Amino acid sequence: MNAVATNAVKELRSEFGVVEASSLFGLARSSYYYKPIPPDHQQHRGGGAQPNALSTGERQAIRDTLHSDAYVDQTPYDVYASLLDDGKYLGSIRSFYRVLHADGESNRRQRSRTAKPRPAPVLCAEKPNSIWSWDISPLASTKKGTFFYLYVVMDIYSRFAPGYCVEEVEDKELAKVLFEKACAEQHIEPNTLTVHADNGPQMRSGTLEELFALLDIAKSHSRPHVSNDNPYSEALFKTTKYVPNYPGQFETIEHARSWCANFFNVYNYSHYHSGIGLLTPASVHFKTWPEVVAQRQQVLDQAFADHPERFRKAKPSAPTPQPAWINKPNHADTKEAITQ
Repeated sequence: MNAVATNAVKELRSEFGVVEASSLFGLARSSYYYKPIPPDHQQHRGGGAQPNALSTGERQAIRDTLHSDAYVDQTPYDVYASLLDDGKYLGSIRSFYRVLHADGESNRRQRSRTAKPRPAPVLCAEKPNSIWSWDISPLASTKKGTFFYLYVVMDIYSRFAPGYCVEEVEDKELAKVLFEKACAEQHIEPNTLTVHADNGPQMRSGTLEELFALLDIAKSHSRPHVSNDNPYSEALFKTTKYVPNYPGQFETIEHARSWCANFFNVYNYSHYHSGIGLLTPASVHFKTWPEVVAQRQQVLDQAFADHPERFRKAKPSAPTPQPAWINKPNHADTKEAITQ
């Protein structure tokens, strides 16, 4: 079938081109150009010795040299160069490694810890100011290669941002100042807060560790290279950079700070967040949401009374904030979870 299609393509290629002519017959362009190798010209691989391979004696000479007292602690590169300086050639550097690999001697020799998988962090927030998530995201400037850095602390239960700042560098001291201010404004009591973050150098710095120890704040960190362990901060940064009026680039740090001040004011106090029942982060954080939900429920009850036929499944109810999880267990039994 391919042979017939190929012949047809040859007849039409001058008029339509190879790509279009091949598509007319369902033939891949590569199949048109394919030319099988005749059986008498095919080279059979495997089963035979490499004619240029080192002999058994030559491999043993390399082995003895590498095991000798003079070279036992040197790399094949060093041994190869040293032998050349002495006027000797036993084989290529790759041949030295082949001999070592065949004897199982090409592994690392220094002591190292066996890598152990880090368990997934399991956190659950059932009220405001019990678990905070924080991260740093770059903001592009109009100058190529230059960025400003947005630090944001977020309460994962209410999605409220109790602290943020825009700086010219990523710095642990700036992060410390941000947390000191946020904890003071939120009146954080000892042993009531867990702060979750990824594994960046600022997040694991001794400066923050000392501050958290002083304030009796527990720490939690994501697994390496697992962005899903810090979903709330990642989602907040996406929300920040996908709003219609996001400029994309900032001319100055004052421009970035002014824009972020307006954004977080709207986000905290006016933005209806789908993750907390379409309430604003401020209403959940400061616990004014029950009045809002009660008023919404009255509207829904009236709508149901006017047209019950439009609500086929059940009577509508206004959603309320639910516990916020990081890596929620699959089963209802969550005794091992860190619940605040």
